[in-house]
Amino acid sequence: MNIYKIKDIVSFQNGFAFNSKDMGPTGTNIIKIKEVKNNKITITGSTQKISNYDYDSMKKYLVNYNDILIALTGDPTNKGSEESWVGRTAIYREKECALLNQRMCKIIPNTKYILPKYLYYYLISYPTLYTLASSAKGSANQANISHKDVGELDISLPSIEMQQHIVDIITYLKFLLLSLPILDFLLINLLVHLIQF
Repeated sequence: MNIYKIKDIVSFQNGFAFNSKDMGPTGTNIIKIKEVKNNKITITGSTQKISNYDYDSMKKYLVNYNDILIALTGDPTNKGSEESWVGRTAIYREKECALLNQRMCKIIPNTKYILPKYLYYYLISYPTLYTLASSAKGSANQANISHKDVGELDISLPSIEMQQHIVDIITYLKFLLLSLPILDFLLINLLVHLIQF
């Protein structure tokens, strides 16, 4: 098993600072920090949209199905629960593409080294989230990290075949435990902890 820095096996795309005067009730959804809830992207009626934008200049900010997104701003570890901490991560599961707002970051794994779902499970594990949130800078009410902070995390990588096996086990167990969220949370953290040692 090899240990890598995250920055050596992924690339990052930070979001765009959309002007609020260009946002409205119709158009393409804009993924903001508030849309990251419970390791999911939650699109609601209050999700801001934009209808007039230049596709060519904005295509690097497009969010597509199965993209991994991380919030670069959130609560510090001494406030709220991990569901609101800076560094919380989600996979985008909507069929329609969206646009990535500022203080959000898309993490693009190099699949030669790491499977996207394996990376996702690593990032949502409590030890990883706590490490990121604890390293945040900012005030008592708002913590910030950068993609560089994420990039400095160490990750142990088994072979792609073993990663797939681990992902399959976690996915199957998550399916079995769907109605018991706390066991789901504990299971993911236990498996990720075991993988890292």
